[in-house]
Formats: sequence, C-alpha cells, structure tokens
Amino acid sequence: MIPQEAHITPRIAITRTKIQTSSGKLFIIEADEPPILIGSDKAPNAVQTVLHALASCLIVGFVYNAAVRGINIKAVNINLEGDLDLRGFLGISEDVRPGYQNIRVICRIKSDAPRDRIEEVWEYARRTSPVTDIIRNGVPVSITLEQ
Repeated sequence: MIPQEAHITPRIAITRTKIQTSSGKLFIIEADEPPILIGSDKAPNAVQTVLHALASCLIVGFVYNAAVRGINIKAVNINLEGDLDLRGFLGISEDVRPGYQNIRVICRIKSDAPRDRIEEVWEYARRTSPVTDIIRNGVPVSITLEQ
C-alpha cells in the first residue's frame, strides 16, 4: 500500500561546522572558501557542497533502484560541473544571479544489464531525486535573523 502522504521535516542546527540533525546524529562537515574569497581552501565551499549533495542523491537513488530491480552495477562514476559568475555573489552586478547559472552531470555506469534498463533506472532516479527537484524547481526559503 502506498501512503497518500509521507511527510518528514529534517532539521539541522549548525554551529561552526558541526551539524546536528533532527534524528540526533552529530556530523562534522568542514566548509571553507578559496584564498581569493578570504578562505584557506581546506574544505569545500557551500556551492561545491551543493554539487556533492546532488551527486550523492543521484547515485544513491540510482544504485538503490537498480538493486530493487535486480540490476547488478559494477561501477558508478559521476562528474558534476557548475558555472558561477562571482559578480552576483560579490554584489558587483544585480543582473547576475549569485548561484549556479548551469550545472552539468555526467554519469558513467558499468553493468552487464542492457542499456535501456540502465537508462530507465537512471531516468527514474533523476526524476525522483529530492536534490534535483530542489535545484530545478527552487523552494520557498524563510530566513530570519535573530540576535
């Protein structure tokens, strides 16, 4: 039976680089910027982390759905690239958005399964990826400053 609704509300609290999730797990995720943006380049920056989130969501969705269908995956390699125009982030131009202008994903799969089965699973994983949906369609964000 498929539920009509299946809502969850993940919550995180970030203090420095520690992330406390609503499940109670504590993860430490480093974040930094390159020297040109006054960082030390010791960890990925936020927009690189977005690409990582997209890659991991697509891979998990693909591998999970392949396994459910009995498809053996020998190897998965995913490469992502994103184009940023820093004039938006730096406030130099209001005509340039501060986020990615384009993101490209290339996924290479090694499997003995027929190509059409691999493509079917990949399309399903792409279509049902929460991170892909968030990036493609945007989501209302409420930001409150407290002091």
